Amino acid sequence: MTQDNQTNFRPLPVILMVLILAAVALGGWWLKTQQAESSATKIPITSSVPPVKTPDKNAHSLTLYIPNENAMLEKHPLKLEDGTSTHFADLSKLAFSTLMQKVPYNFPKGTKLLHVKTGDNGIAILDFNSNFNDASFWHGSSTTLMAVYSIVDTITTLPADDFKAQQVQFLIEGKPIAVLGELDMQDPLKPDMQWVQKN
Repeated sequence: MTQDNQTNFRPLPVILMVLILAAVALGGWWLKTQQAESSATKIPITSSVPPVKTPDKNAHSLTLYIPNENAMLEKHPLKLEDGTSTHFADLSKLAFSTLMQKVPYNFPKGTKLLHVKTGDNGIAILDFNSNFNDASFWHGSSTTLMAVYSIVDTITTLPADDFKAQQVQFLIEGKPIAVLGELDMQDPLKPDMQWVQKN
């Protein structure tokens, strides 16, 4: 190569051209990568979250505690029909009227639950008519215990939406009961599951 040709050779444009081509190639690769990632995020999700099931009111039930021949209480579920009120007072009256239908011989004839009220400390106040306090009916401690605790255990397990009873106070036409048979009734009674028959 002659001296003239050596002086005419300029490597800078060649280097610039190589850099430009490399930048174009790199830019094309980066653009394709971004498009692939963007399209991947736009893929629709085919799996769906199952809808939350609305509770079926027909499945609700309450538990009746019914005396048996062994002087124990048996659990009997009572299914609530659709539209049944779940207010405590309404469920209490329903539960007691059902007990009266199923085991009428456990309570004095003509017994009626007149009023249901709620008090402090989870006290449910049940006001019965005077028939409930028939002294000639309440004889024998086991008979009285079974009848009274069938009410107490039933009332304190009601699935009410406005009140949860923890103990039950018995009244006769608005007045406290001192004694029923041989059972002290002055204070509210708490549930006693020792009388419940185990399966």
